[in-house]
Amino acid sequence: MKLNKSVISVFTILEWAVVLLLLLTILATSREVVVLLWDEVKEHNLLAHYKMILSEILLLAVGIEIAFLIIKKDIYFVIDILILAIARKMITYEQNIDMLICVFSICLLLTAKVLKKRFLPSEKKKPKEFFFQKKKP
Repeated sequence: MKLNKSVISVFTILEWAVVLLLLLTILATSREVVVLLWDEVKEHNLLAHYKMILSEILLLAVGIEIAFLIIKKDIYFVIDILILAIARKMITYEQNIDMLICVFSICLLLTAKVLKKRFLPSEKKKPKEFFFQKKKP
């Protein structure tokens, strides 16, 4: 039993280390995106590179969702990540059939998200007991 607890604690530490590295990468990349956006606005060249800038912003959103997924471990975040990834890919597609497949995929994922919320029971959390409250026997 002690071995299981130590293995679980090692994996928990590794998960938090991955989340920390991911968030540090997101912060560094978001700084670069802001600098790039500022340069494009100053040069009046924003419309020429809007696909690249929007793609980078959506990539940052995917990174944040992955961090939430690692922390919360919920299928809800997997669906969000897939929707953001497909939306990011839609920016670069030029063919109509690719766009149609992406739109259909996003509709299916949104339907799965709604159905999960409606039909799967959610975990109800008990209110936390304060240290001065007595526990009932």
